[in-house]
Amino acid sequence: MRIGSVVNAVYFSSNETQNIYSQISCTQCSCLALRLKAVGWNCNGQCQMIMNYSQNDIGLVQSSNTTYSFLIIPPQRPTTTSFTTTTTSSTTTTSSSPTTTTSSSTTTTTSSSSTTTTTTSRTTTSSSTSTTSSSSTTTTTSSSSTTTTTTVQSLQSAQISPESLTIGDWTMYSYSYLAMSSTTVTLKFAFLASSNYAWFLDDVAVQGSDGNNKLTNGNFEASSSLVAWSSGNTGVCLFSYGLTTGEYYSPSKSFYSACGLGSPWISQSLTVISGQLYNVSFWVYLQQILPIGLGSEKITVNMQ
Repeated sequence: MRIGSVVNAVYFSSNETQNIYSQISCTQCSCLALRLKAVGWNCNGQCQMIMNYSQNDIGLVQSSNTTYSFLIIPPQRPTTTSFTTTTTSSTTTTSSSPTTTTSSSTTTTTSSSSTTTTTTSRTTTSSSTSTTSSSSTTTTTSSSSTTTTTTVQSLQSAQISPESLTIGDWTMYSYSYLAMSSTTVTLKFAFLASSNYAWFLDDVAVQGSDGNNKLTNGNFEASSSLVAWSSGNTGVCLFSYGLTTGEYYSPSKSFYSACGLGSPWISQSLTVISGQLYNVSFWVYLQQILPIGLGSEKITVNMQ
């Protein structure tokens, strides 16, 4: 049984009957969650059980000094998208004497958001009547416009530090990447370790709207070598890096870096489509080799 966790985050459930326990440590909270068969639990001075997920859940939200742990991966929170539609129409009718001229205009504005749904409608109507003498003329004009705005946390360059995870536990990280053009981009991980710690990486995925992983061999299970991945080292590696069966998230292998000096890296290129939103996710594990304090250990991730 493996427990995942997301640090500095809290999961908001739509179920108001979730169990909350006070004056309980995070370790006790985890034990209790396993006994109650919860799908996840928040720990920030109190313990909140999430017994099941729902389509109406708000989902994961950034929250300092809070850890969300889970047995079942929480559903991905939808990307916020807002739409604004404006339609304007006008009609003018003129006839011979006595002639009545009537002008009317209607403007309707509707906005909505896919994360928290809010709908606002406003209609304004004005009319005027006058008497004139002219030939019969009818004119109708209509126009419409639509504006779409997408807000995402774009992955350009991110750093994974020991402060963002629990040493000895697998932690999942997730980012969004919005392709600005149809091109080939490269996802790269660069590792900085020390003689006291080792990094492990597993289950790397880049998913588009179809839900398929755009990467090949993202779980490092293809064979004994890094199939589809490029790798190397900047500087001098005093120990080793590469594939391992020592620690893994699933099923039996992962990539690791235990270089005391230098910075090993792996990368893979993929094709993206302009305007397409991609979800980039992966699991990280930091292993302590010697009981010595942390140094400058980190992982740098970029996609460009």
